[in-house]
Formats: sequence, structure tokens, C-alpha cells
Amino acid sequence: ELLVTLFLVEKMLPFEAVEIEGARRYVELNMMGSRSLPRAEQFCRPAEPSESTVTAVALDAICFNSYGISKGTQYQPHHVLREIRKCLAALTLPAHSDPSTRRSFVTG
Repeated sequence: ELLVTLFLVEKMLPFEAVEIEGARRYVELNMMGSRSLPRAEQFCRPAEPSESTVTAVALDAICFNSYGISKGTQYQPHHVLREIRKCLAALTLPAHSDPSTRRSFVTG
């Protein structure tokens, strides 16, 4: 997954996103979407080996359910502006990139 990026990239500024090129899947999981599933149906297992890679764009959207931030503040103008700037940074192609490259978006 993209966990290694956490150790290699410093904290992003409010107007930054990170493009990760050549990522490969090593683990297959359904942990985030399976909170309501019985434990026996949740899984985290090695993925099938593959040579395919993906280009992912990561942006750090604020999670208003965490960090003691009231969920009711998410629509305050400065929070909305930050999220719009993050999306703009993620959607803007780097100068050297190929516009035909398919990109996945990752938030966290």
C-alpha cells in the first residue's frame, strides 16, 4: 500500500499533494469498509503477485471525526477553502507528467 510514503514524505502543506508513480499492491484488504461485517468476513492477506503498477495522487483531507475537531466546523470558510486548494493541487498535473496516465486518488 502507500504506507512507505508516510516515512519518506514530510507533512504536506495546505496547498500540496503528492504523486506516487509505480506503486504496486502487496496487500489485499477490506478493513476500512467492513466495520459492520462479522470479524470472520474481514480480511487482510497478501495480494496476488503482479507486475502492474499505478500512479496515485495522495492528499491529506481533514478527517473531522478525528483529532478532536468538531464535525460541525467542516463547513467553515477556512476549512472549505483548504479542501478546495487540496483538490486543486491533486488535480493539477505536474509539468513533466503524461496527461494520458490514469491516476488514482488517495485521501487520508
